[in-house]
Amino acid sequence: MRAILGAVRRAAEKYEYLRVIFPAHPAKEVRDAAEELSGAPNVLITPPLPLPEFHRLINESDLILSDSGGVCEEAVSLGKPFLLARNTTERPEGIASGGVVPVGTDGDAVFKALCRFIESPDERKKATARQNPFGDGHASERIADIIASL
Repeated sequence: MRAILGAVRRAAEKYEYLRVIFPAHPAKEVRDAAEELSGAPNVLITPPLPLPEFHRLINESDLILSDSGGVCEEAVSLGKPFLLARNTTERPEGIASGGVVPVGTDGDAVFKALCRFIESPDERKKATARQNPFGDGHASERIADIIASL
């Protein structure tokens, strides 16, 4: 976690125009690791956000970096390029869709990937899922139809 957040800090320092928002998980280990980001003027560390606010933040972002499978699904579903800061995933369909780019946990590798995606709109566009592998956005309509038919 510290290596990944150290890479984020390096990117924030290199690209002063960059705005990084880190909704920190409440776990003590994550809060402690967030110290890697503290003090950078273009980094905002927040407590966990309510879901609608978090979705709005993802939707307004150009690039998402996380180790969370749930955030992976949300980012891909909203058409945002997602850098996966893990060495394995239980969501290989996200990688196959093009919307998830595994960058691992090595700080230098994460930093290089961040730089590549920050500098290149084409890289971000290529990393947008061609089709959402996590659903078509109409599940709630189908559920409502089933309930209405009971």
